[in-house]
Amino acid sequence: MAAIARLLHEHPLTARQAAGYVELSPGHFYNLLCRGHGPRHIKYRRQLRFGRKDLDAWVAHRVQAVQMVDPWDAPVR
Repeated sequence: MAAIARLLHEHPLTARQAAGYVELSPGHFYNLLCRGHGPRHIKYRRQLRFGRKDLDAWVAHRVQAVQMVDPWDAPVR
C-alpha cells in the first residue's frame, strides 16, 4: 500500500507518457507490458500508471542485461 501512495504522490505517468520517457514507441511499450516484460506499474482508475523511479530502475536493469550478453565475447567457430 505504501508503494501505491508513493507512486500516486510523485505524479505518475500514463503508458504513452512512460513510453516516451524510456524512448520507446507506444506500440513496443504495450507489447512488452502484454508479455510481462514491462516495468512495474499500478492500475489507477482503469488506467496503467508508472512512476519515474520504477521506469529508471527498469531501464537500468535492461541495460545491465544487455551488457552481460556481449556478442563479441562469443567463441569464434
